[in-house]
Parts: sequence; structure tokens; C-alpha cells
Amino acid sequence: MHTLRLKKPNMTKKVAIIGAGIAGLTLAKLLSTAAVVDVFEKSRGVGGRMATRKHQAFNFDHATAGFRAQSEEFKQFLAALDPTHITHWQPKILDLQQASYQASSSYYIGLPGMNGICKALLGDYTLHKTTQITHIQRQDSWTLTDSNNRCFQGYDWLIITAPAPQAVALLATATPAAPWIDTLKSIQTKPCHTIMYGLKQPLELSYDIGLINNSVLAKVHNNTRRPGSDQTTLVIHSSSQWAAQTLTEDEAMITQVMIDSLRDYIKINTCSIAYQSLHTWRYAEVSKPCTHRYLVDDAQALAVCGDGFMAAGIEGAYRSADFLGRYLSHRV
Repeated sequence: MHTLRLKKPNMTKKVAIIGAGIAGLTLAKLLSTAAVVDVFEKSRGVGGRMATRKHQAFNFDHATAGFRAQSEEFKQFLAALDPTHITHWQPKILDLQQASYQASSSYYIGLPGMNGICKALLGDYTLHKTTQITHIQRQDSWTLTDSNNRCFQGYDWLIITAPAPQAVALLATATPAAPWIDTLKSIQTKPCHTIMYGLKQPLELSYDIGLINNSVLAKVHNNTRRPGSDQTTLVIHSSSQWAAQTLTEDEAMITQVMIDSLRDYIKINTCSIAYQSLHTWRYAEVSKPCTHRYLVDDAQALAVCGDGFMAAGIEGAYRSADFLGRYLSHRV
């Protein structure tokens, strides 16, 4: 377990937050002014679907590669972040099936990788990395148990920002059941297989994002010209439908089928591949959000928020957490 301990305020209330994506860290930043906050993240780094995978000299934005902002609230939030962690990018987008360029608007991206935006939200709270919470129980306060049977006790409030299916599974370990569990179950997600290539030399590609949308692949990201990048990496995403059909298949088979499909659009010399890896996102994107901003059980001091509340995507996750943070700021 890697624990990042930052300065704690002299508070009496304790809040546990599960998930260190944009929703979890937005809440942690907001609530740490009123309570002692612990954030629990099962991965080695922050970001969630804004994570950046590192391997030697290569960095991969292997989930969300960029996003837009619609609401003024979200735009103001992003504008207030340290500019060393965020910038704008207008990528060249090519439809590889039609061989035609698509209109492109400006995206927000993190620096040097997407998780830079979440790193900008680190603050006066404790972050427990590589700590997967597997059981939760409330008596006088909340107790959390991780996959190594370590217990974390004494929390006045528990907030879950993990993907809805993971939140449902975790809530099933606690009694009594949350009154809104059926609403949480109504949020639907789609999977995605992702291949990461680290290359020894750049490919001669005229685009940054290639749209494929065939029966196997959805798109490919060429990060050579991405701001903040000094490497040649490709990130290839499968279609969600094919990923759902192959979730239980062997990784070698999944990789080979994706590579075979990619060859119709990009020729890669195998000798130029320095690194190759497959990652499967079981909850890659929300296909059906619920209409609530968040879900709260005041009697149990329990809440859930994040992607899939009101809307899907990065902005939806942020706004859900912001709304919940404002609600809880008067209760913790």
C-alpha cells in the first residue's frame, strides 16, 4: 500500500472517499476544508478514466484522451487549475473508413498526461493508493476493509465514486441496504479493450485521432504531436460491442484480433515496437446515466456520485461531485 500523506486540518469529522478519479478528488478538495478526508484508490495512481499508464520512457493516456466542457461552472473550474497541469488541444481527426478529415474542436487535456488534471486536485487530505476496499460496514461509524484485510475505522461519512457496478457490489457488503440501490443499478456501462504501443520511431501518420468504427475497432490515438509528449505511442480502442462479446476471452486472442484489424489502416513494423500491452476497461463509458445529481442516505451518512449521474463523461462526473460536495459541506 502506498500512502501519500498531506497536511491535515485540525478537524473532528472524518470522511472516507472511495475512488481517486476527478469525482473523488473534487470531493476531497472541497470537504477537506471542513473534515479530515481519506481517499482510497485501488490503482497505483490517480485519475480513474483519466489515468496515465507509464512504462519506462513511455506514457499512455489509455482511457480518456481529452474532453470538452459545456457548462460555465466546469469551464471556470478548469480555468482555475494550475496551467502546468492542463492545456487545450485541437487534434486532426481522420475517418479512416471514409478517408476524410472531420471537423475538430478544442479539447482539454492534462499535462504531461491526462492524470495531470487529477494531480492538480491533490490537497490537504490523505491518499491511500493501491488500496482496494472490498467490504464496508457501519455501526456507530463506518469501517472499511481492504483486499489485504486491513481495516480503516472511525469514518462519519462514506462516499463512493467508483463506477456504478463496482459501487453496487461494494454496497452489497453492508447492511442495511441503501434505499436507492435500484436507482444505482439502473446506470449502465459499456466495456472497451485497449492496446498500448510504444514505438522506437515515429509513424508517418497525418492525423492525431483515427476513427475506424468497424466490427472490432473504434479508434486509434496517435500521441506523437500531443502537447507535452516527446514520445511515439499509439493507443487503440476496440468497439464496445466487440469488447462485451469478448470480455472472458484469452488476452492473446483479443490482442491478435485487434492487431489484425488495425493492419487494414496502419502498417507497423514489429521490429519498431518497444512495448505492447492490453488493458480491458470493464466500465469504459456510461451508456445510460440516471437523472439524479447524486444519491445520499443521511441516516447512514452514505453517498454515491460520479460518472453516470445526470450525464456521462468527465464533466458529468465533476458536476455530480461538485453538487454533492456543496450538499455535504453543511453536514460534515
